[in-house]
Amino acid sequence: MPNTLVHLGVQGLATRAAWRGADPAWIYAGCVIPDLPWILRRTVPAVAPSVNLLDWHLHTAVQASFLFCLVLAGAVALLARDSRRVFLLLGVTCLAHLLLDTVEIKWGNCVHLLAPLSWRPLSLGWVWPESAWIHGLTAASLAAVLIQWRSAARGPPLLRRPTPARVAAAAVLAAAWMALPAAWTGALEASGMQDAATLRNRDGRVGRTIVLDRVPLLHGATEDAAVAIDGSRLVLEGFRGDRDGLVSVRGTFTAPDRVRVGEVRVHPAGQRDLQTVAGLALAAVVVLLRLVRRPDPGEPARAA
Repeated sequence: MPNTLVHLGVQGLATRAAWRGADPAWIYAGCVIPDLPWILRRTVPAVAPSVNLLDWHLHTAVQASFLFCLVLAGAVALLARDSRRVFLLLGVTCLAHLLLDTVEIKWGNCVHLLAPLSWRPLSLGWVWPESAWIHGLTAASLAAVLIQWRSAARGPPLLRRPTPARVAAAAVLAAAWMALPAAWTGALEASGMQDAATLRNRDGRVGRTIVLDRVPLLHGATEDAAVAIDGSRLVLEGFRGDRDGLVSVRGTFTAPDRVRVGEVRVHPAGQRDLQTVAGLALAAVVVLLRLVRRPDPGEPARAA
């Protein structure tokens, strides 16, 4: 995925140009919804070390589909001042986010836009996340977000005082977003997503190909290893990096814990994560300001 700053900048400008009166705060919320599974993928294992990393990776990948983005968007919209309009805006923004994600090159990884109705992967694969195009868009997007800051932070409260029925319905949808993806992790694994089935079958790995997308590289004294999405360390044969970092790898298992590298790409470690965290922080501040702010007297209402 492009980092969150790119989503905020590109989608913020494009949506406001196409949707007259669209509220930047809701646009930012819609940009963040598809990234929440990525956040959970990182945070849950940190607080619950016993979680099965492969199962959790698949769970959050299902959560990131358009259908489950709509489920969470529905939960949020039920608490908004104009639920229908906000739901539509969040849905359009989530869809744009997922489509924008397809432009980046991700080995063995992709957007499952129509899941769980279809597990066909969608990936245009035009640019690497660290390409000059993405750097340029990131800088431009940061400038755009800062320019829009005043407009985004001003306006009526985002939420209304909901009825108990709306709160209950929102809670049900939020719970469904959190729990229901587990029903389709097996289907996602069977589709070949990130070679999850190969990783799970430790005894049957030898001779099978494996693709690792942007995984940690551990630089050792004599050999380097990559940390797969199931948490296993795979020694890389035929490749030596200069230091710990981040790599994408195409290779073949020569032993349950050894991979002969056919192709590798080294990524700048931490760069995209930092840009994404910065984008998430900016979006969170805007939304929080709108949650606590009271409108100025005479300020026009803006539902979405």
